[in-house]
Amino acid sequence: MTNYDLTKLNLTIGDYIHIMNESGEMFYGNYLGNFDGMNGTFSFANHSNGQTQTIVINKLQRLGIS
Repeated sequence: MTNYDLTKLNLTIGDYIHIMNESGEMFYGNYLGNFDGMNGTFSFANHSNGQTQTIVINKLQRLGIS
């Protein structure tokens, strides 16, 4: 994925999304914003483990609105 792919989704804070990491694991949670175009990252509230994580966009296989 690229930063452009993320901006095309037009996410808003609180959107329920799903992501697939580079290992093929799927996670669900909320988009928390904090998009950083320089580093290609955003904040994600992972419902699988209850933690807030910084996601690196170019390491994702998939990202979508659930």
